[in-house]
Amino acid sequence: MVVVHPPATTLGSIGRAPPAYSRPAPPAGVASRGRTAVWIAAALILLQLVVRTALVTGANFYWDDLVLIGRASELSTFSWEYLMFGHDGHLMPGAFLVVGVSTDLAPLNWAVPAVTLVVGQLLAAVAVLRMLIVIAGRMRPALLIPLAFYLFTPLTVPAFTWWSAGLNTLPMQIAMAVVVAEAVQLCRGGVMNRRLVIGRALVAFVIGLAFFEKSLLIVPVAMAAAAIWCLMSGRGTTIGQAARTAWMSARELWIGLCSITAVWLALYLAVVPVDTEDHSVGQTLQIAWRSVSAGLIPGLLGGPWDWERWLPSPPFGSEGWQVKAIGWLLVLGAAGYTLYTRRHVGWVLAAVAGYVFVLQIPIIWNRTGAHTTVQLAQTLRYLPDSALVITLAMALILVAPTSGRRIGHSHLRWVRPAAVVAVVAFIVSSLIATQQFSKEWRTDPTGEYLTNARASLAESRDTPMFDHQLPIEVLLPLVKPYNTVSKVFGSLSDRPEFDAPTDKLQVLDDSGRLVPAAITPVRITGAGLGDCGNPEVTGPTDLELDGPLIVWSWKVALPYCATTDGEIEVGLADGDPVTAPVKAGLNAVYIQLHGGGTQLRVRPLTPGLGLHVGQSRVGELVRVP
Repeated sequence: MVVVHPPATTLGSIGRAPPAYSRPAPPAGVASRGRTAVWIAAALILLQLVVRTALVTGANFYWDDLVLIGRASELSTFSWEYLMFGHDGHLMPGAFLVVGVSTDLAPLNWAVPAVTLVVGQLLAAVAVLRMLIVIAGRMRPALLIPLAFYLFTPLTVPAFTWWSAGLNTLPMQIAMAVVVAEAVQLCRGGVMNRRLVIGRALVAFVIGLAFFEKSLLIVPVAMAAAAIWCLMSGRGTTIGQAARTAWMSARELWIGLCSITAVWLALYLAVVPVDTEDHSVGQTLQIAWRSVSAGLIPGLLGGPWDWERWLPSPPFGSEGWQVKAIGWLLVLGAAGYTLYTRRHVGWVLAAVAGYVFVLQIPIIWNRTGAHTTVQLAQTLRYLPDSALVITLAMALILVAPTSGRRIGHSHLRWVRPAAVVAVVAFIVSSLIATQQFSKEWRTDPTGEYLTNARASLAESRDTPMFDHQLPIEVLLPLVKPYNTVSKVFGSLSDRPEFDAPTDKLQVLDDSGRLVPAAITPVRITGAGLGDCGNPEVTGPTDLELDGPLIVWSWKVALPYCATTDGEIEVGLADGDPVTAPVKAGLNAVYIQLHGGGTQLRVRPLTPGLGLHVGQSRVGELVRVP
């Protein structure tokens, strides 16, 4: 009889963690296919990187980008006031930090934001590939299907091209992929360093929240993914048993994620102002449905291919009912096929439907209002995370156990070639749709306006300029005061001083070039009684206006003849005075005053200075036709 002795236990081995689970090495053929799939995956990621680089190369700042830059130019980058600000319902200190650093290093230089977008997309692609491999247990050729979908679907393109939107969604995508992968690893077991895995997931979650409060949805996504993965891998015969297994396997992770969620929610409610705008349940449901039918469905086919734009709004997909009908038929057919051939797929489909429709409703609700149109859903900028959830669902379906049912005798013979053809067709279709979107995106006038304005401001750096609004094609007055040149260009060093008295009145036109300006005569004064040789203003003098002014920010055109160079003080009766320089001889000075009343007060400050004042105008700044 052969006696098999157990392995000896040494004193040094007592208390050590058990060895990690070692998965048997796959057969040589499987390993070879896996290596080939890795190279194909790398090539797909490289292709996506080239496409996304081309996208941002032809892009520029847009809308909220300028608002964020305006705040960064007036506040310290690392101040609490700047970082912890509720911007349009968002709490995103991480995004503010990136904008602040970018503005400090290279103000209004698109190259820096473009690099942040491309690097963020590369990190997201790698994180998603890792998530897919963790779910499947190893790299398989079938994983190229969900990977290709994520890399090239147009659903992620609009938010990527828009810097402020990309700063929200790319970190969220990275964090979601990391947290899901770590959760599945913990459920699989055999993790040598649980603290490292849990810590990595928690750090990723915090970073995602720092850029976008919508990252809170990562927690239910990760929990659902872990439970469904346990069900697919036989770690429970029902979804309830699988959920309990997932909870016990990663209990520390779930507790950590929920604790961070509670703290972040408290911070969000304390910092972000309560939204008092009227919202519409009907509009919310209408936008949610459109986001699925007119946005998600064409995106699953590699569309939309037809884009429209109403400047200054972003492009939106505009497909006919025929495309939507075909999309629904293909989606329902694919869902029916997977339900027939795979077990437990119903839970995956229900989870995806719950995310892309139900969990999106609170986000959409916050965007509804009198100024919101239903076309918002067709801009696709709220769907990048849904694209990632669909990618995750595809991976879970691929690892689902088969039902044993087949459609026809040559099932495997046509499924694999059809899958290859479908993936290639999807990539080609997506690239066409992306190119069409890029064509519409480049119609935005902001880039040309900024380029011309920077050159014009640099040329006129020594001449002060009154603040004024940007053209509505670039920024609407809705974002006031961040639609003004002093906010948008305040971070530039090579520019004129804003809102200081000036002797040359000029503004930027709609193309960003300097043109002459004038002041409308809302109120005027009478001409002085003296002349250049006999100035009537040698001390404090009140110039009567031809009518009263309400308290407002007014512009003043003051023509004069001065006896010498010096300074004067000008003010309205109900406002603080402003000091302005004057030059000897016949000239004019333009001043911005806040106040009202019926008098314009002028007082020389330089000893011996006398003024003869011509008819002055108080009004608004306008461009000379």
